[in-house]
Amino acid sequence: MTALQKIIKEAKHLKKKYPKKFATWREYVAEASAIYASKHKGKSPVGKKHKKISGTKIKTMATKKTHKRKKIGAPTENAILKAIEKTKHEIAELEKMQKSHIGKKHIGSIKTTIRKKHRTLGSLIKKY
Repeated sequence: MTALQKIIKEAKHLKKKYPKKFATWREYVAEASAIYASKHKGKSPVGKKHKKISGTKIKTMATKKTHKRKKIGAPTENAILKAIEKTKHEIAELEKMQKSHIGKKHIGSIKTTIRKKHRTLGSLIKKY
């Protein structure tokens, strides 16, 4: 029988003997752990941070390494050029749509979208 099993057995015994002594099960386990520790020279397995499972240790949050995100600095020249090419392609697609909808009500909304894309292109060129 492991130490933890002995503590749980003692906690059950305390709960049965004194059903209204503590409000929660956790308090019964804490009392049983204190009793176990007094019997075994102050060594209690409850509350240990490292537990062994099949020969390997599980690390607690304090010992785990945290991975930091890379800081994104100024955009690179290639990234800006790709964004410019993408925006140019989108403008060309919108202009094709505008020509096909020349007599319809969609002209205003397409023109607005094209103007926004031109502004985006201008800002990308300024970055470059």
